[in-house]
Amino acid sequence: YRYLDRHRLGDLVVLSSALAAAAMLRPESLVLFAVMVTPMVLSRTTLSWPRRCMHLAVAALIPILAFAPWVIYNLGRFESPVTISTGAGQTLAAGNCDITYSGDKIGYYDLGCIDDRWTGDPTGDPTERDAALQADAREYMSAHRSELPKVMLARVARVWHLYGAEQSLTLDGWIEGRAGGPPSGDRSLVTVALLSYFALVPL
Repeated sequence: YRYLDRHRLGDLVVLSSALAAAAMLRPESLVLFAVMVTPMVLSRTTLSWPRRCMHLAVAALIPILAFAPWVIYNLGRFESPVTISTGAGQTLAAGNCDITYSGDKIGYYDLGCIDDRWTGDPTGDPTERDAALQADAREYMSAHRSELPKVMLARVARVWHLYGAEQSLTLDGWIEGRAGGPPSGDRSLVTVALLSYFALVPL
């Protein structure tokens, strides 16, 4: 908000640094550079185009410098090229199988979707495992194209807690540890959080 008000490069550097730090914990945070930082900078009409481009270049340079050592290290130590992590395969595989395409877990994810070959304590090159899991997931998606629209709708609805909200309290509380215990444990805290969310959304 300070950058939107003042258009100062220093504020943009702080924002870009914060997003780079977030991306070190959750790599998908890098998407925020495309969907938030880029339009925010380019829409500052009080700045000249060369200055806007310079601001954008500085904002992009920060995560590049932050991640460069890790990316360079990864590119040289695996069979297949890896930039940041090898988690995409497991994520894709856990969300694309019969369990998550129908029934009460439609639109959710389940580790039961992952082929037995990759469960337990996998050995070998993690990039090969990741590539195989991604291939399995894409093959499943391709074979079930007609079901994708309903699954995608369920996933978006789950994100906004418009579908399966009570179930998500239990599943998220167990899988993510948000409720502090097993599904049968106390869910009062996450229930209050969900009600607060519903109250804040219209605002």
